[in-house]
Amino acid sequence: MTSKVPLRLLLIIPFVLQMVGAVGIISWLSFRSGQQSTNQLAYQLREEITQNTQHHITDILTTATTISTLTTASIQADQLDLKNIRVLEELYWTDLTTFNSVRGLGVGNANGDLMGLFRQVENGKSTYYLEYTATGNSYVSLTLNPERQVIDTSTMERQVDARERPWYQAASEAGESVWTQPYPSIGKSTNQTLLINYSTPIFDEKLILQGVTSIILDLSHISEILSNLDLGPSGHVFILQRTGELIGTSDGKAPISFQNQVSEPLRATDSTTQLIQASAVYLNQKFDNRLEDIRQTQQLDFLIEGQRQFLHVAPLSTENGIDWLVVVAMPEADFMAKIYANTRATLFVCLGTLVIAIILGFVTARWIANPIKQLSQAATHLSEGDFDQPLKEEYYVKEVGLLAQSFQQMTQNLRDAFTALKDSDSRLRMALEGAQIICWDYSLETQQALCFGQYTQDRWQATSWQTSSDRLFISYSQTQLRQAITAAIQDGGQIKFEHQLVLPNQNTLWALASGRVITDKLGNPTRIMGVSLNVSDRKAAEQQIQQEKEKLRDAIEFAPFPIMIHAEDGKVLQINTVWTEITGYSHQDIPTIRDWANRAYGAQAARMVENVILKKYELKTRWDEGEFTITTCDGSQRIWQFSSAPLGALPDGRRAVISMAVDVTQRRQAEIDLRTSEKRYATLASTVPVGIFRTDMAGDYIYANERCLQLIDSSLEAALGQGWAQRLYADDRARVMNEWSEFLQGNRSFQLECRFQRSDGQVAWVYGQAIAERDTDGQITGYVGTITDISDRKLIEVERETLLSQFAQLNLDLEQANQQLEDYSHTLEQKVAARTAELEAAQEQIIAQEKLASLGTLTAGIAHELSNPLNFVKNFAEGSVELSQDLLDTLQPLIQSLEPETLEFANTLITDLQENATTIRHHSLRAEQIIASMMQHAHTDYEQDPPEAVPIEQLINRAVKLASHSKQSQDNNFNLSMQTDYGVNLAPVKVIPSSLLRAFINLIDNAYDAMYLKQNQLQVDGQSTYIPTLLISAHPVSQGVEIHIRDNGCGIEPSIKDKIMDPFFTTKTPGKGTGLGLSITHDIIVKQHQGTLAIHTELGKFTEFVLTLPNR
Repeated sequence: MTSKVPLRLLLIIPFVLQMVGAVGIISWLSFRSGQQSTNQLAYQLREEITQNTQHHITDILTTATTISTLTTASIQADQLDLKNIRVLEELYWTDLTTFNSVRGLGVGNANGDLMGLFRQVENGKSTYYLEYTATGNSYVSLTLNPERQVIDTSTMERQVDARERPWYQAASEAGESVWTQPYPSIGKSTNQTLLINYSTPIFDEKLILQGVTSIILDLSHISEILSNLDLGPSGHVFILQRTGELIGTSDGKAPISFQNQVSEPLRATDSTTQLIQASAVYLNQKFDNRLEDIRQTQQLDFLIEGQRQFLHVAPLSTENGIDWLVVVAMPEADFMAKIYANTRATLFVCLGTLVIAIILGFVTARWIANPIKQLSQAATHLSEGDFDQPLKEEYYVKEVGLLAQSFQQMTQNLRDAFTALKDSDSRLRMALEGAQIICWDYSLETQQALCFGQYTQDRWQATSWQTSSDRLFISYSQTQLRQAITAAIQDGGQIKFEHQLVLPNQNTLWALASGRVITDKLGNPTRIMGVSLNVSDRKAAEQQIQQEKEKLRDAIEFAPFPIMIHAEDGKVLQINTVWTEITGYSHQDIPTIRDWANRAYGAQAARMVENVILKKYELKTRWDEGEFTITTCDGSQRIWQFSSAPLGALPDGRRAVISMAVDVTQRRQAEIDLRTSEKRYATLASTVPVGIFRTDMAGDYIYANERCLQLIDSSLEAALGQGWAQRLYADDRARVMNEWSEFLQGNRSFQLECRFQRSDGQVAWVYGQAIAERDTDGQITGYVGTITDISDRKLIEVERETLLSQFAQLNLDLEQANQQLEDYSHTLEQKVAARTAELEAAQEQIIAQEKLASLGTLTAGIAHELSNPLNFVKNFAEGSVELSQDLLDTLQPLIQSLEPETLEFANTLITDLQENATTIRHHSLRAEQIIASMMQHAHTDYEQDPPEAVPIEQLINRAVKLASHSKQSQDNNFNLSMQTDYGVNLAPVKVIPSSLLRAFINLIDNAYDAMYLKQNQLQVDGQSTYIPTLLISAHPVSQGVEIHIRDNGCGIEPSIKDKIMDPFFTTKTPGKGTGLGLSITHDIIVKQHQGTLAIHTELGKFTEFVLTLPNR
């Protein structure tokens, strides 16, 4: 036999398992739901923080762009001259004291002049500094108090050039407004912050750069904003450059690194805040150190010591060079702490529930099992035909007592039934034939049923037919049918249920079955006899109603706005998900309207709000209540706009109302921000000296500032819409309106000059321009433009046009006259051109001859006066050499007889005499050559020596030796450092040696004179650290040789540099120079040798002559 399970265990085990399973499943589902909701909430929070951060940073950056735009407009409108570098001082003071995020403002012009206004805050006290370039290459710094009073002044004697500043160079190179790279401020390390410049170039009408304006923003305001954000217990948000440096963080620390007493922007990977440092390291690993690849929002997560961290990365960029990343990092533990606590509590509840369920199971099983066991024994006797078994009259369990009573009643009924069965059977069949229902007799053993009556085309027919249980009770399985039978037996044998059945014509219908279970003598059910009433129409209607209810319930539950359904007795029937998400109140928190009013409006306003809501149940149509401020579960304030509508009566008769709300908090805040922005814009627009107007998308005026109305001579009411066009000059109206129409269609930009007809008859010329205004999605929302008064410029242009017209007429007359002269002058042109060329060639010679007329007379006189004495000197020198030799030969025997000391003295004396005579002869020949060169300088047809190829270094060394001998003969204490550098493979050059040697001597003599003069000037008590140095180098070049002669003497003054080659120009005292040396040198190098001669010099430092000699 199969082992039987005791009823006691059957009652205890399923009860315990169901209890534990239900609690466990609900706990797990609650944990998963909470985790998913937490992740979604974390994403929404990170997204909201990112948007708020981007909004605040954009506001800070917009401050600089707005100031720059207004400054540029002021410069162009007032035609301010940036040569006066302090012209923007008043405007800059207003901007600096108005905007807290502005650290300083500066401007530099094309001449290098600089003016800056800066602010420094220490211990909450502001100090201002005004710095500018003054005359005399000095730099002035003024310290000001907040009342703009000078409290300190300092002047530095140094050159400050704005054009060398990075912010100036960046804007100049870009040709447009640009942001510089962030950099640390100057000052104490504890007060240092990151700064950034927004520089804008200023161009004139010819697009020539006039200067650059620059706005300095203090980026520490970004860190202040980030630190005030609600980031949870340990979350952080930071702004990151693409190169990895920090701009701002929420950890309250300045993003500046101090190493080796040098401050620089702090890299995120070097941050002392673990979450920021780990996030930066993860981003570098994730994107292979290429943060510039992040071009869209990234949702990431990573682990720190096994703990999951959420990471939200979003780009932040502008058109002028800002390209940053907004990074929000939050630990998952900040959101999951309560979830984990609830999970642990749930586990303890499950264990407690298990213990209690087991104990209750044992008790309950005893209460139920014992009576049922007694009933089972009585049923066994009853099945054996024994109807006289007594039962206990009282039981602890009510249902068991009822079951016992039913059992006794069933026993009596069975007894009576057997008696009247035959009579009732015949009467029942007759009744079934006359009823319009389907009757059936179902056998539990064969699972077959004998039916009587069916529906054919919605008409009932008295027809008998047989079917099986799977067609008679489609919606009931055998197990469900057995359970229904058992319940019916316990309830007196009556069975009633709804089911589907299949008719013989294969039609299916819903029916309401009502019947009785028939048992055998032993009390075992054997059959069911009953009737089925067609309820298909009602079932279809119920299904449709149920579907509509489910649709309505889903629509309310998942609606994108808050919805509440409540009844007139004050009960809240339903609130949807959005209502709970925004307010934080679940249905359990606000079961009644009074609970909602107390929580959302406070105790004082709750009664008034409750009365308003209760009046809604009397309404027949929709009602808009207006806007109310509610308090959410976390204490924040939200603004909701409510509207309600009646839903009619509920099944229990109560009237119901649906209340819907729209959260307008952000819209109200946006309206407040918009009004503030419009007020600021109106203030700026009323003070700027440029006409400003705004239009809608159709191009109709919706705003114009006072200056604009003055220029078009109209009131605001008259100018709105297209009224401004009525003031256009008649001849310009069609052109202006046509270009305005094309601009609105997006076919062109709008920039033009036009005229307005004033009421006093005068005509005002203006220059107008406009651009489109766009929303965050790039869609055009309207247009904004400016008009500038150019009447004065137009008046000048008209006068110029008049003069040009007169000049054009005169030019036409001249052209006509010239046309008449062309016929006469054509034949003369060639002759004139040829003659002009001859005159131009001769002109230079004539000018030179005129300048050198005195030189010719002088050289002629020198040649006449010095030639004969010089010949005598030369001849006597030659004779002296010969006579000394003859004297030496004659006295040789006598000399040999002298004492050794006397003999040595005599030989030395005779040798010196011979050398002196030779030197006199040499210098006589040189003087003769000098006279010849002077004659050549005066007369171009003077005879020249034939050129010959000589090593150029030999000529230079010879000239150095001769010049050095001459200078040392004047001062034995003059010592110099000589350095030469002759290039490798320096080939001989074909030159006139005597002339070129003279040129070298002249240049080296001048170098010696300059160094000698500087040495004397620098001597103090006969001592000097100055070392005269002469550098000479010669190197081959592509067409010849290049020679450099450089001294470290006193240099040449710029004012006389261009005159030193002129004949007779000299800076030496009378008697020490004729002024012909460099002039003759120039002619030798340039004219005689067809070379070049250049001079490089710096006063007080050096002079360098650069010679080039071509290969001939």
